[in-house]
Amino acid sequence: MKPRARITPKTVAVITLGLGIASALVGGAYLLIQPRIGGDMSALLGVPTSGNVRVVTTPIETGTDKLHYKWSLIGSSNWRKASGTGTDFVLSDTYPLNSATERGGCHIYEADLTADKASGKWAVTLHGSDGTTVNTEGALPAGKPVSSAIQISQTAASARVGTPNNITLAQIDGKPLRLSVAR
Repeated sequence: MKPRARITPKTVAVITLGLGIASALVGGAYLLIQPRIGGDMSALLGVPTSGNVRVVTTPIETGTDKLHYKWSLIGSSNWRKASGTGTDFVLSDTYPLNSATERGGCHIYEADLTADKASGKWAVTLHGSDGTTVNTEGALPAGKPVSSAIQISQTAASARVGTPNNITLAQIDGKPLRLSVAR
């Protein structure tokens, strides 16, 4: 039978030091790559500073016959009401994010614009994280490709916009697809 190897105090110290250094490096790297919450522009989906809304644009499908764009709206306050008719939408009746006395509403909405030449229609859905949904639709101009009938206005990957504001997301046959955001 072979005698057991002894671990010296020096070996224990070296292993402990190595584990400590590895932990510090991994922990520090973790903190550096975490998404930042706040108003600086380094966070694509971060909550913006007070009085602002972050608009994140995502092209889903772009072509001559079909189009699908999504805009994520992240507010610095909650909106209780969402409404829309035609190409005009409104987010209103706000209150602070961390209010202990107010309820209802949400601070995250998505606006989806879809258009299909085969059906001859465009549609917009405004959907809140609380389940609130507003839908509108209309006819595309006859004889025009979708890429000519609809021009996207809000194209920045992430934009911080002050509130209150009217944000033009796109133009549908020259008519603005507008979102009015309350402060």
